[in-house]
Amino acid sequence: METSDYQVINQALQWLKKQQTVFLVTVLKTWGSSPRPVGSLLAISGQHHIGSVSGGCIEADLIEKLQQAQTKSCFYLNYGVENSASFGLPCGGELILGIEKLSNISELESIINPLRQRQVITRTVNFECYQTQTCPSITTDKTQWQLPIFTKVFGPRWHMFIIGANQIAYYLAQMAPSLDYDITLCDPRSNYINDWHYPNINLSTMMPDEWIEQNIIDHRHAVIAVSHDPKLDDRALWQALESPAFYIGALGSKSSQQQRYQRLQALGLSDTDLAKLHAPIGLAISSHTPAEIAIAILAELVMVKKQIMG
Repeated sequence: METSDYQVINQALQWLKKQQTVFLVTVLKTWGSSPRPVGSLLAISGQHHIGSVSGGCIEADLIEKLQQAQTKSCFYLNYGVENSASFGLPCGGELILGIEKLSNISELESIINPLRQRQVITRTVNFECYQTQTCPSITTDKTQWQLPIFTKVFGPRWHMFIIGANQIAYYLAQMAPSLDYDITLCDPRSNYINDWHYPNINLSTMMPDEWIEQNIIDHRHAVIAVSHDPKLDDRALWQALESPAFYIGALGSKSSQQQRYQRLQALGLSDTDLAKLHAPIGLAISSHTPAEIAIAILAELVMVKKQIMG
């Protein structure tokens, strides 16, 4: 399964290859309770569309407006702003959209092809003179609008690596794909993992530290240790804390975490390294059941991801 950005750009590419008129709509700025964040994408061709820039309240109006904009290569549309040419948003928010009439197949391929190879790229659009550029992303790139240039970071799907085939892992594996995560469940204990037959979940019986060393090559990974078995978790956490993973968390009480810290220090990790470990894992929402703990973990993932993405 691919990211929503990938799906939008890929469908726009397919429409363009069929010589259809295609518009790419991007959320440039929002105020108040606008339903979609800056950088959200929508592609429109005729009466067909993919993606979303609202909660579904303006897409029909957009399609109608774009039928009358065939000669414009780029322009803005305001929704919810006083004296704008459109109606307000039902949620009370406001947003500015950037509209591009697409024509360059190779430019869209320059976005799609790196994403297929799990590369992160940055695309800039000058909405004043309509010039675009796509290039490899650097760590300081952020999705943002600095009039008249909009910068959007495209990356591969986020990935969650779960250690331990138990009930918490079960609920994480069911919920996390809705937050745009691919899932790998790792447990070398065959009697734990043999009964897992869930679609769209990658299963591994490797030692988790070996899997991390071989596969986590960028920051778009989260490592979730819920086996509660030091023989599995400790070396995996040691490896993860030296990787670029954006989130590393481990299940356990505060007292068990102190013992884990001591074991990890014995493996050579510093206090700075250990500060990256989220333990006890998840937001403090008084969770007790496996499903509640999974929700707490996902909530913390959302928070941390928002912090690093800006």
